[in-house]
Amino acid sequence: MATAYDHMPFTDIRRSADDNAQGVLDSFWDGKLPIDPVKIALDMGVEVYTAQLGDEVYGMISGTPSEAKIYLDVDQAPVRMRFTCAHEIGHYIERSSRTTADDSEYAEIDVRSGRDHGKPIEVFANHFAGALLMPKEVVEKFHTKGMNVYAMASKFNVSVQAMSLRKMHLGLS
Repeated sequence: MATAYDHMPFTDIRRSADDNAQGVLDSFWDGKLPIDPVKIALDMGVEVYTAQLGDEVYGMISGTPSEAKIYLDVDQAPVRMRFTCAHEIGHYIERSSRTTADDSEYAEIDVRSGRDHGKPIEVFANHFAGALLMPKEVVEKFHTKGMNVYAMASKFNVSVQAMSLRKMHLGLS
């Protein structure tokens, strides 16, 4: 299915993801760290489940914009599960923003292989997840205080890799 991001430069996709994540934070974040993506999803009306999804699947979202369900693979590390939940919220935000004549069924399945890694909608969902779990202003504040990537990853309860990528995208490397 075509998305608004299919022909956009990645810089514009990431800017849109940042803006959308900030909107979600403004509406649903209680200001505490680490950010709880499951609570945010539930507050948005999206059900969240853990399930045995198999060796190749991190997570998925299915349903309709008004009755969406996120499934997270139970075998993931906790930091990976949090990122996957935030990623699936990104898919939900993107899908819900499309203007459609009906409330049609959809599904996004995120696989471990990374085969869809460079697809524009995956760039959006990954960047959205990073922006949701690691808000720009807080990352910048910690960076200014001299906090290293390991301490920051611990504060946000994300992987060091996710923290490093977020800092890089914010120009703080």
